[in-house]
Amino acid sequence: MEAIANKTKTLLKVLSRVEKGNGWYKMLGGYWELIYPMFVKYCPDDLANYERQLTLKPEHFNNRVAEQLDAGNEEENYRNAVNYMNSRISEMYSPQDIHLIDMGNDEILAYLPNQEIDQSEYWGRG
Repeated sequence: MEAIANKTKTLLKVLSRVEKGNGWYKMLGGYWELIYPMFVKYCPDDLANYERQLTLKPEHFNNRVAEQLDAGNEEENYRNAVNYMNSRISEMYSPQDIHLIDMGNDEILAYLPNQEIDQSEYWGRG
């Protein structure tokens, strides 16, 4: 448990260092739904400091996304989140780019952490 707490604190410190008000946490995509509760659990004071840097406070969460991406344990969720974020960074995505999440049953969800996206409008069906 101590190892995941330290890893979580380190990730939050990295996000805090690169944050310029553009929401670098969004690079975590849907894994934000799993990492945010870990921040609350393991480093609430650091999280409060990070949230002061943001222009839009984290208020909107998507339980469906969390359920879809949850690997069942914090270590695996952390590993998946960091791998996903590193992949997005290496592919030159920005924090404002939409994430597409395979929800199963031929449903692809357009997703951005802390924002509600009208799926019909995004996919041109509105």
